[in-house]
Amino acid sequence: MYNIDPTSLTVSGFSAGGFMAAQLAIAYSNNFSNRFGVFAGGPYDCARTQDFWTACMHNATPSIESSLSNIKQWSTEGKIDNLENLSSNQSRIYIQAGALDETVGISVTRQLVRQLKELRVPESSLKYVEMEGAAHVFPTDFEGPEGVPCNESVHPFIADCGYDGAGEMLKWLYENETFRLKPRRSKREMSGVLKKYEQTGALGAIGLAESGYLYVPASCARGGRSPHGGAVSCKLHVALHGCTMSYLDIGEAWIRDAGYMEWADTNDMVVVFPQAGHDETKRPIWFPNGTKYPGGAIACFDWVGWSGEDADWKSGAQMHAIMNVVEKLLQEKDAQGAKLIWKHEEL
Repeated sequence: MYNIDPTSLTVSGFSAGGFMAAQLAIAYSNNFSNRFGVFAGGPYDCARTQDFWTACMHNATPSIESSLSNIKQWSTEGKIDNLENLSSNQSRIYIQAGALDETVGISVTRQLVRQLKELRVPESSLKYVEMEGAAHVFPTDFEGPEGVPCNESVHPFIADCGYDGAGEMLKWLYENETFRLKPRRSKREMSGVLKKYEQTGALGAIGLAESGYLYVPASCARGGRSPHGGAVSCKLHVALHGCTMSYLDIGEAWIRDAGYMEWADTNDMVVVFPQAGHDETKRPIWFPNGTKYPGGAIACFDWVGWSGEDADWKSGAQMHAIMNVVEKLLQEKDAQGAKLIWKHEEL
């Protein structure tokens, strides 16, 4: 369908989506080849043995000892992929934090960096960026006056920081000594199509919205063919929004304004935008044990155990659903009997 190279798979996310991106990349390291980006996120498994609100957010410095032990154990048990994948020289990890971020402060994000180093990720594979003037926002360099101020944590949290976060991250994940991404395309000149798919059946999960989005550049929409008929090998990236940033909250702002599509359009890159939903049901979370919390109330991807004990394992409901979408696109067939229903959207 889109002629996607399975070795090209990468993932990134902001805030709760950043936590989820790390979960996906570490648990499914066979698939992602330890190539991922985290904006304003924190350590894998941060909230299992400590309070997510007081230990894994704000200006806290979360403990990572328990999570490191868990990662090693789960790797041997097959709950996540082989830990040795993380120490590969092919790893490419981009992490960004805002010095003015009081929602997921730099101390939290620095602990993710420390965690990855403890897991023997090569320092040459890590790129860590601290933005002095950035609050809790996804950084962009808007073509026009569209973004919120970079130094304010203001909804929808997509800010004009004079810094192309999506572009810098994608370049770090994909570029090497012999390959460079092509410059992004202007929004006004986009060639691809934005599609909507149903997050139901095997493609849905507790806490996910009814629909997700998919951007397909023209080269990939043609089945991996250039305008001149030559074969094109397409890439696949998964982009995860933060809390209160799904289409139920801000329409398509995350999809259209974060900057992913402009780079995808010129670089034969399909981008999946999974969407969290609104579910105010109170369910047990990891910590404190027995505490019930409405973890899906504001469209957050689950990094606190609200969807189950296995939320950050390969069997985790939300992670498994997202990977089913990925597998469908890679295999070009239905995922576990479910059918993607595409609804064309005009860009």
